Amino acid sequence: MSKRLQLILEGKSSSVAPGMGRSANLPKLTPQERKAVDTCARYLLNNAKYLKYDD
Repeated sequence: MSKRLQLILEGKSSSVAPGMGRSANLPKLTPQERKAVDTCARYLLNNAKYLKYDD
């Protein structure tokens, strides 16, 4: 299991989102790929209070 997925399942999704944003800055990502990563990171941040899989 990936470390990021593990953190999300532990209820720490808001700590995963910033790293996703940093990873999306890698030059090998296309604008479309970047958009998908940004959308996911924003979802994790906006819904962190509901993503309490550890409870």
